[in-house]
Amino acid sequence: LGTGTNAAYRERVENIRKLPQEVRDRGGEMVVNTEWGNFGSAAGQLPVSDIDVEIDRHSRNRGEQIFEKMISGMYLGEMVRLALVQLHDAKEIWSGKDTTVSELLRQQHAFESRFMSDIEYDMSDQLLIVERVERAFGVENSTLGDRAKLKEVCGMVVQRAAKLTACAIAATLRQIGPDRANGCTVGVDGSVYQHHPSFRQRLTQALGALGARCTVVLAKDGSGRGSALVACAAAPK
Repeated sequence: LGTGTNAAYRERVENIRKLPQEVRDRGGEMVVNTEWGNFGSAAGQLPVSDIDVEIDRHSRNRGEQIFEKMISGMYLGEMVRLALVQLHDAKEIWSGKDTTVSELLRQQHAFESRFMSDIEYDMSDQLLIVERVERAFGVENSTLGDRAKLKEVCGMVVQRAAKLTACAIAATLRQIGPDRANGCTVGVDGSVYQHHPSFRQRLTQALGALGARCTVVLAKDGSGRGSALVACAAAPK
């Protein structure tokens, strides 16, 4: 869960319908690559917003990887920027007579996802870190209320991403089945999970609300270690 997103899990071979029947009859387990980032690419599968539609419209792979565009680090900052554009146009933020806003507000991907981590770390009374991020984004002389709204928008975007991620994990656990999934450990790698200050807590809370009985842990270099394990398992004995 970083720039993009994907997941894998262990499935009973008998449940994998794409395999020939003689292979399924042998039993055992197989690691399944879900490619869940592409979920939602068929119309109506996910509750997309007008901002999601706008992000997809300007992406290089329009109509694909819709779920990934809703939760991964490559797109979270752009969601915030587009929300800020709407708020600014409605004069709900940065509308004071002394506040200036640069053209960066209208520039695609100008608000970097890493800004969101800095903003959520800010616990100062005057939200001084938020003010510093605003200046890097071309906003000068904002009010405390402006800074509070920016922080709230970032929190809402992260909250939605965490809840959607929890839904995907819970659905995978349901597919695995309660006999094997209850009490299992879910390893997560990537910058969004690792570096965003509130994402882990939000994800854990969302999983609890869904009744998912699992433990989520940081698993660094999951792709590299997983590849090594698969290579070892496939090597001749």
